[in-house]
Amino acid sequence: SLTGIVGLALGPFCGILADHFGMHTFVVVFVIMQIVEVATCAFPVWSVQVACVLATVIWNALFSLFISRYLLKYSPPNRYGAVQGLYILLVMVASAPWSCLGLWLTAVLPPGLTAYRVPMFVYGGSGVAAMFVYALYYFSHPPPEVPHLLEDDEVELARNFGCGNLEEVMQVVQISERSQLIKMLSSTDPDIMHALIRRIDTNKMVEIMAERPVEDIAQMMEAGDWDGSTDDNHAETGSREPLLGSNDMEPFDPQEDPPTLENGEEVDDEIRRLGQQYVSLIAAGDAAGVKHLFLTAPIDNLWEMTLDLEQRESEAQQKEMDKAFERLIPGKEFAKMLRQRKELRGYCQKLMKRQLDKKIAGMRSGKER
Repeated sequence: SLTGIVGLALGPFCGILADHFGMHTFVVVFVIMQIVEVATCAFPVWSVQVACVLATVIWNALFSLFISRYLLKYSPPNRYGAVQGLYILLVMVASAPWSCLGLWLTAVLPPGLTAYRVPMFVYGGSGVAAMFVYALYYFSHPPPEVPHLLEDDEVELARNFGCGNLEEVMQVVQISERSQLIKMLSSTDPDIMHALIRRIDTNKMVEIMAERPVEDIAQMMEAGDWDGSTDDNHAETGSREPLLGSNDMEPFDPQEDPPTLENGEEVDDEIRRLGQQYVSLIAAGDAAGVKHLFLTAPIDNLWEMTLDLEQRESEAQQKEMDKAFERLIPGKEFAKMLRQRKELRGYCQKLMKRQLDKKIAGMRSGKER
């Protein structure tokens, strides 16, 4: 249809227009398009009606893009959904009396075109007047460059990077201006988000996390802001590869299963047996056993066990193991373990850094390709 063709052609063009000329250009176009709609809607001439439809499509396409970007000017990145929902609710409430007025006019006016033409002119005329007043307001009160963040919003955003505030996040992602960071966090462009992740200095992140109290890290895990898992966007679902330690795999034998090398050092039998015990507990769904292992085994051994399993497992097995662990020990449960045994903090930080390093490396290699 004509509406579909115009809409498909205008979509990309509107984005370019907004980036090049700014949002204030949209406000002027809104007023012009509404004047064209009101001036042409009542003429029974096809060429005039084509102009009316084109003006309507242009207005709708521009307004969809305008309101999404406008809300980003006032909404923190973590509150965008709530702000958008509130906006829709207010529009529905405010427009309800106006809609009822139009239906009432159509019902009480004599049958014929007048019963529809009058409400259309009422709607159109009031819309032009309201848009003209809004245009004056917009030019005299332009939106802020970046949204104002409440303290709670800033803490929630920073927690995704293992930090306590945005100043620390700026150090982690190596950005000097706070406004630039907030703009990148507010962006809906996946390329910008990937660029932000690629900028993360994991060494600096771990350094900042080491200065924070254990309770902050526990709260971060409870909120699910960081589960330390790999990127699920590329995860394989329904893998048929068995977990290590399942019934299809022979138990560990030092003679037949020689130690692997990690950074040039052999993994001893104790670490290998610890890993075999861990995998068996996961395969059996023994949450209590997994908790006991993490609360009693030496922290260094737990980390060496993790590295050894990483060497021995395929990528699909690692993903299945991670999912099984998260089902047995959700973030809230691990947070309780962390509070009970504060030494787990070091293990958590190493694991987070390693998983994030993998994710960043994958993004960088993909970017290069």
